[in-house]
Amino acid sequence: MIKKFDNKTINNVRELLNVVGITEVGRKVKAIVIRDKKELNLEVEIGERPQNLEEVSLGSSAELGKWRGLDAQEINSESARRFSIEEKSGAVAVDVEPNSPADDAGIIPGDVILEINKQPIKNLSDYQKITKGLKGDALVRTSRGYFVIKGEE
Repeated sequence: MIKKFDNKTINNVRELLNVVGITEVGRKVKAIVIRDKKELNLEVEIGERPQNLEEVSLGSSAELGKWRGLDAQEINSESARRFSIEEKSGAVAVDVEPNSPADDAGIIPGDVILEINKQPIKNLSDYQKITKGLKGDALVRTSRGYFVIKGEE
């Protein structure tokens, strides 16, 4: 949740959009956000609004590595702290869509994906390469054990 943006108190999304909308592109401003019940002070740089918002939305999911209802990301200091991860390599599940193949298999946010079909996953790039175009069922080894994520029939 964003509490302040450029020293202005933010009470709702509309106020945030208005303040961001009048801030010039390239300017760096301070923002105060609440994340995991803690207040964080950030400096953000204003970017240009994309022309096609649908492409941006699809791009962010692809960057996260969405596959069979599973969003994964690189293990970094934030995800390691958020999910109490000790592993230094792999990709971490950050979101699992309800009733998706990943959810049906038992994958939960915080699972570290270490292998898919016996191919090692050292980082998000490995995860994306292996899952891209993967057909059929997939055997996934996580920090909690093995799971089978069903593929399309």
